[in-house]
Amino acid sequence: MEVILREDVERLGARGQVVKVAGGYAR
Repeated sequence: MEVILREDVERLGARGQVVKVAGGYAR
């Protein structure tokens, strides 16, 4: 699943970046 980060996340990416994460990861 792809999500757009709403804030900077350590070890994941910067705000506004689209990242692929496991299904249960996003809220």
